[in-house]
Order: sequence, then C-alpha cells, then structure tokens
Amino acid sequence: MAEVQMPKTFPRWLQGVLLTGAAILVLFLVGRAVRVSYRSTVQPEYTGHVGEIHGALEAGQTFESLRPSLRGVAFQIATYSNRRATGEVVFELRRSPDAPTALRTARVPARQFRDHEWYTFTFAPVLDSSGQTYYASLRSPQSRPGDAITVDFSAGNPYVKGGPSSLYVFHGERNAPEAVQQAEMRSADLAFAVVHRISLGERVRLAVLDAVRFMRKETRRVTVFSLTGGAAVALALAAVGAPPMIRPRVRRPVLLFMLAVLLLGGFFFRLLYAERLPVTNDEGSMLYDAWTFSHGRLPGGDGILKTPTVVQVVAAFLRLKPEPTMLTSRLVSIVASLLTLLPLLALGRNAHGKGLPSLRIAGLWLLPAAPVIFSIYLHAQPLQLLLLAGGLALFAHSLVNPQENRARRRILGWVLLVLAGVLLALAFGARKTSAAAALPALGILLFSTLPWRARLQRVGWTLVGFLIAFGGLTAEIQHWYGTPGVRYFLGVDVAAIDPDTTATAEERRRALIQGVLPIFREGLPVLFLALVGLGASMEQILRSTARGRRWSRVGWLIPLAAVWFSGRFLQAYERPEHFAFALWPFWLVMSASIAILAVSSREQAPSPEEEVPALRKTILPAVGVPLLWLLGTTVLYASWIKFTANYLAEFLPPLTLLAALGGAWLAAEYRRRAPVLVLLGVLVAWGAYASARSGYVFAHTGTFDRSSLEEAAAVLRRQVPKEEPILTAAVALPVLSGHRVLFDVAHPTHYAYGYIEPQVRNIYMAPVEAMVAAVRSDIRWVVHEQLTAFSYFREYPEIEQFVNAEFEPIAEIENLGNPITILRRTSTSSVESRGGRE
Repeated sequence: MAEVQMPKTFPRWLQGVLLTGAAILVLFLVGRAVRVSYRSTVQPEYTGHVGEIHGALEAGQTFESLRPSLRGVAFQIATYSNRRATGEVVFELRRSPDAPTALRTARVPARQFRDHEWYTFTFAPVLDSSGQTYYASLRSPQSRPGDAITVDFSAGNPYVKGGPSSLYVFHGERNAPEAVQQAEMRSADLAFAVVHRISLGERVRLAVLDAVRFMRKETRRVTVFSLTGGAAVALALAAVGAPPMIRPRVRRPVLLFMLAVLLLGGFFFRLLYAERLPVTNDEGSMLYDAWTFSHGRLPGGDGILKTPTVVQVVAAFLRLKPEPTMLTSRLVSIVASLLTLLPLLALGRNAHGKGLPSLRIAGLWLLPAAPVIFSIYLHAQPLQLLLLAGGLALFAHSLVNPQENRARRRILGWVLLVLAGVLLALAFGARKTSAAAALPALGILLFSTLPWRARLQRVGWTLVGFLIAFGGLTAEIQHWYGTPGVRYFLGVDVAAIDPDTTATAEERRRALIQGVLPIFREGLPVLFLALVGLGASMEQILRSTARGRRWSRVGWLIPLAAVWFSGRFLQAYERPEHFAFALWPFWLVMSASIAILAVSSREQAPSPEEEVPALRKTILPAVGVPLLWLLGTTVLYASWIKFTANYLAEFLPPLTLLAALGGAWLAAEYRRRAPVLVLLGVLVAWGAYASARSGYVFAHTGTFDRSSLEEAAAVLRRQVPKEEPILTAAVALPVLSGHRVLFDVAHPTHYAYGYIEPQVRNIYMAPVEAMVAAVRSDIRWVVHEQLTAFSYFREYPEIEQFVNAEFEPIAEIENLGNPITILRRTSTSSVESRGGRE
C-alpha cells in the first residue's frame, strides 16, 4: 500500500489568510478589552474666573451626559500665578444643584493644581449616565482668602452640547430654592470637559465618524486636507523612502525638475495658509512701517530701528505695489522662505552629497506645516533666516570645501567671503537674535580641515564684509535718529530693560509655554526625524572611539529624554481641543519608534580606521553646525523679555538640517528592510498630515481676519477723506484703505508699556503730551478694537472719556470675537488736520 505524502507546510496563500484572520481577531479582542478615556464634551473657552473658592463658596456647572459610563469631569483651574494653596478642594457630582446628596465625591490637595491648567476629577463610573443631567461642583471649606484656588469661566453661554446648562456660584446655604435661583448664571459656563470610559474599538469608530462628519460639513477643508495628504506622502518618500527606491543615478535635469515640483508645492501650500490664517498685530506694524517709509516718511515706532533691513526690503516691494493687500504683502515672506532652501541645500551638501539626497532637505523645508506656517506672516523672521542661512552657507563653502579654492579662483573666493559677511550683517539688521550665528560659524571654523592660517584669513575677509554692511546700517540710523537711535539699534537700551519690570515671572512662564506649544503640533515630522538624526549622529560619534563602540547606543538617550519631556509637557499644558487629529497617539507611536530604532540591529559597522576620518569630514559638521545653531538661539532667547510663538521660526532651519540627517540615516541603515522603511514613511506621513490639519484649523497667532480688515478698509475709503488722520492701533487698516494714523505711529503699544523710558520712546515716537493734545485737536475718526483700547484708552483715560463723549459709531465689523468699530466725531467745530510727522 502506497504511503500518502502530507504537505509539510500550508500553502502560502492559506498562511496569509490565517495570519490576516488571526490579526483581525487579536485587534478585535484588544479593541473590546482595552478601555480608554474619551472627552465627549469640551468647553475650553474662558474670559475670567469665578473668584477665590473658600469657606462656603461653591462653583459648579450643569451638563448633560451624552454617553454611558460617566468617568470624570475636568475643570480648568486657576491658582493666581501659581499660588501654593494649602487647603483641600472637594469635587462633588449631583443630579442637580439642589440635590441633597452627592453621587460621587473626590478630594484633592489644592497644592497639586497649576495656573490655568486642566485637572480631571475621576470617580467610579456612573454606568447609566447617558441622557442624564448632572451638576459638578468645586468647594474648599478649609481655604481662606489669599490662600485659595479658583476656576475659569466664559461669558456668553458657549456650551451648546446637550440640554440647558448654567454656571452656579453659591456663597452660602445651597439647599434653599431661592439660593439656587440666586446662584444661577444662565449666560455663562465654566471651562470644563466631560470624561467617559469607552472601549478602544469604540474610540476608533468615533474618530472615523468625526472624520466623516467633517468631510460632509467642510468640503473646502476636505479639499485642502486631501492635497495636504498627498504632500505628506511626497514628504515621506523624499525624507525616508526615495533613496532606496530610486537606485539609478538621477540626471541633473530630472533632479532639477523634481526640485521645481517641490518648490511649486511649497509655494502653493504657503499661499493656501497665507490666505487662511489671521493677521497679527506685528504684521500690521511691519506693513505700516514699510508703507510709511516707501512714501518718504519715518514711521512712528521702533520698527525701522530694530529691523531696518526688513522694513527697507518690504518698502521696496510696496513701491512696486502701491495699493497692497495683506495677501500680496505676505508674498515677501513667502518668497524669502522659498529662497532659503538654496543656502540650506548648500549647508547640507557635505552631509548628504549632491543629487537625489538633497530632496530630503527640500521636502522637509517646503512641505511640512511648521516651515510653511511660520514663513507666511509678514514678520522679520523669513527674511532674517534667508540672510542668516545664506551668510553661513557661503562661509561654510569656503572653509569646508578647500578643493574649490585654488589660486585661480582666489579672488572669487574672497568676494564670496565678503558677501557672506554682508549677508550676516544684514541678518543682524533684520533681528538681533541673528547673533546666534556666532556659534554655528565657530563650529564651521573648528570642523574645517584647512590650516589655521587659511581659516583665519577667511574669517578676516568675512569680517570685512560684515563691517561694510553694518557700517552702512549704522550710518543710516545715525542720519535719521542720531546717536540715541544708534544706541537703540545696537540693543543697548533694550538690553538695559529688567525683565521683571515687563511682566511677573509667572506671566513670562505662561508666555513661554504658550509660545513653545505650537511646534509640538505643527512640527511633528520635522521633530521626529530631527530626533532620529540626533540619536544616530550621537551613536556614530561614540562608535568612532575604541571605548565608546560598546556603549554607542547611549547616544539615543538624548532623543528619548526629549520625547519623554515633550510628552509630559503636552499632557500638562496643551488645550484639549488641540489633541484632535491623532496628536497624542502620534507622540506615543513616535516615542515607541525612537526606542525601537535605538535598540534595533544595525548594518555592518565600518571599522574605526574607516570611521574616524569620516567623522570629522561629514558627521561632526552635519550634526554639530545645526546643534550649535539651536544652542545659540536658545541661549539668546533664554534671557529675552518675553517669548512668543513667532520666534519658533528661528529654530526651524537647524531642525530641518537635523531632520534631513535622520532621513539619510534611516534610508541607509534600513535600505535592505523595505517593510521598516514603509512603516517609518507612514509615520512621517501621519505626522505631516496631522500637523497640516492642526495648523490650518487652530491658528497659533493672529488678531484680525483678512476679510474683516478688507471690509473695514472699504468703509474707511467711503467715509474718511484721504487727508484726515485716524486714531487706531489696528495700523494695517489705514494701509489697506490708503489713510494715515496720527503721527504715523506704527507701534502704539509702546505708549502703554511702562518699562520703556519716556526719553527712549521719544527717539522714535511723538511725546505722550503731544499725542494726547493732537487727539483732541486733530482727530475726527477712530477705529476701535482691543489693541486700540490697550494702547490708548487703558493707559490714558482722558482719551477714552473724550472719545466716549465726542464720537459716535458708524459701523461695526465682526472680527474673531474682537469687533472693529469705526467712530466719527459728532462735534460740528472745524478740526484742522495736521497729518503725520514728516
């Protein structure tokens, strides 16, 4: 009888089916078993606080639970500039404000809270909570005045989910019916969130449904985000996947075509965000500075003193476009940002070589949200970074590429070094923080393989160019403002300002937190690849030494620590609504990915004899220059008066260079493991897409909607004669309408800053006495909004009283919760208009 031969293994197709089925079953079981927190309702707005919660005072909020398994309620607590209260805060959940007993109670020491941060009071789940109305409250019987916390609230009844809701503030007995009526505030709500416990599978289902509702409701945004998704994939291919997938040598025409496509994509996305994102106060001041200067007048403000380079460049553009719009004015920054790619390619040339690898830098600078968003505003940074990167690139070209500096090209080399100095001086004239370039320039000098005599000769020629341009800028300031103006330009008067006179330590801390947060949601792919580049470089540097070869993986501790700190920072300070678009899951996956990359196996490492020469030639310059750039910028801003989100733009060029290094390492290390590269490419695309959506929906800065400004400008053109000055701090408006503000004051907030000495302010602005007198005698038109109230009315009540008595509103334009009101003087007496200061 013949023996039956059984197959040793299953067919390959059956193996695939079984593995797929097993994976689906595991995912299903995990989705059912794992429970996660879900905020079904979030009311994040706040305009003030309810006052100190102590003694018998109780603050609470009614809400409707939209789901079963109510697990917690979060409030945004305020602690009066991080006051360390010593009492205990009691949280109670009731069915109604007058319910005699509490369903759930939680007690938390008051010292655990931080100022204006969310805290979730968790409790045993209320299983049948769906569709039920509850009352959540806070009280602190042991606290005393001056030793208590409070909770933020918002006027205007912003909570709209569920049934009727109200804020309650009890000052005594709460069980009497009249006490409940007196405590109710129907037109206000606390800043709160409702937390449920749901399965992981249900959380994924809700995320998909939210995306579907979003696509049905916001068709224009869907188009934007679809295009953004394509850009994210292109970025992932450029940063991680392109080198191993495109092995053949790419000819120069093809490479130039690919770079041109990336440039067009970068321009398109910058234009898209420039059209969408609101206008900032600084943009208005910069535009008015340049517009006034283009008409042959000195602006009333310190813009021409702080950033003479940028003001004069923008003024030259405005001479070509006499009637600008905010969108066309932003083109100056957009073009400067696109041109910055050229010096970045030059700086990365030694690490990445010529040809196809340069697409990494191009993709990482042109497509991700952070470089796109931070480069569309009419601020000083885009032009500053172009000049700064250009100067460093020319300086590095001379020092790192000695084979290109033969005798027959010596004169050209000297010219380029002088030009490098000129660009660095102009960058300093754009922003004083360009002094941070001293550290990367020092790194370029140290990493060079030229003899020291040749290096010092090149430094000398660079200093010649710097002194020529710097002397020209100083001579201009001396001609316009005299010696006091030169002192201000050099930063002498600004450096003398004590930061404690500008804001309290807590106010500076809060400004720093809010200023740093946008990079963590708008720079996801750049941060991920930059941390990979840092870890890989540290590993290679340690591996090049005999003792460090065994411990080379220790180099990854720095990026791992950075990810851990960033995660805690986000969890503590990021607003709940910003965790949309899978921000938090991305950080968890990114952390796990970096940890896996740190311990995963490597390709065959070169011997120390091969690696040490390469270390000085490529690795140290590639990682050292951007690290020193980051360090120099950080040190400068550590002593800055106040940090804002706009300053983050100055960290992006070195981060981009580090990110390109990370992409290069991944492409080289995992070139034979295509699935790993695909997964990493998916992670980069995920981060790019989430960042682009977050940056498009949640503007991290901005005061004026562009359409509101254009509508208000149209009213001014119809109502206000061209020769009559306007009193306003919204100085972008007069530029758009063709008018002037009183004394051409482009920076009126300086009238409200008490830390600026009058003798310093009078260098570039009319004295306060002259300003107040001119308001009474010359002004027939006022444009009122929040910045105008801050600059003129809050500090000078006589102006506010005069405007309230003598002016009437003729138009009000809605503007991001900050309405623009145009007022006309009702007095029939003639007003002689003297215009601005020539």
